[in-house]
Amino acid sequence: MRIALIILSLLFVMVTAMAEDNPRVTRLMDSFSSSASAAEEAYQEAMRKAEEERLQALTTARDRTITGLKRLVRPRGDVRDQAEIYKQILRLDSSDKDAVGFFTAIGTLEQVLADIEPVVETDLLGNVVGVADDVAQGNLNVRHLTVRSAGYDDGNYAYIAVAGNPIIDKSGTAGRGVNAAAITPQGELLWARTYDTFANAADTQRFINDVQELPRGTAVIIATGDEASGNWAPSGDEVLRSLGGSDGIRAAGHRGSYLLIGRVGLGAGNGIEMVSRRHQGAVQFPPKE
Repeated sequence: MRIALIILSLLFVMVTAMAEDNPRVTRLMDSFSSSASAAEEAYQEAMRKAEEERLQALTTARDRTITGLKRLVRPRGDVRDQAEIYKQILRLDSSDKDAVGFFTAIGTLEQVLADIEPVVETDLLGNVVGVADDVAQGNLNVRHLTVRSAGYDDGNYAYIAVAGNPIIDKSGTAGRGVNAAAITPQGELLWARTYDTFANAADTQRFINDVQELPRGTAVIIATGDEASGNWAPSGDEVLRSLGGSDGIRAAGHRGSYLLIGRVGLGAGNGIEMVSRRHQGAVQFPPKE
């Protein structure tokens, strides 16, 4: 379009020189001049809109990338440590020219991750929310939780707190077995109970029944105390797996320590689970620095 305007401008100059004394030609030239000016303005407007669309496309692509990265965050994951995984999933390989061009325009992957990191939080439903959203919506978030488990020879206690407020704090035989709390995604405590799975097989079944009655998405926090494996059953392992754990109580063994932060329907291995055998120390979340 630029070339066409240049040609028209040259023609305009030539015709102007030939028609200085011809009113009719002068009127035609005035009309042409006005049209050329309008064409130039239209061209500039089109270029401006094209640049706006380009920038908007980059902004949209960047936002989608950040959203995609956020959705991949899990409570156990550290955003920076998983940068290479994100690259693979999103096909943003550094050898790909399109990927290089994309990140040149919006910033490097590290810069994008740095933008996300301060505000990424994952609630126990698997949703990613910012601090402001978290407060406004009342979501129960893993950063609100403190969980500790200590077997008989490693401290002998069980502790679960939400936002610094203890809901289970037991030591000795009072906390023997599985200590569990059920909490809605909005942070409402449904129940907090102790099941003496060391001494009583019926308590293992009671724990199973109680969890199976919970709505899908309910958070279940577990901390064993003293000894929890004595009358634990394989059916209990199935429940732990459904909450995001494994056969952790069995793995902890006699007088071991075990905690789980999960939710109903989360699926095996997707929760926060910590296991320690006897004499190997207590476990706690958040982990010690």
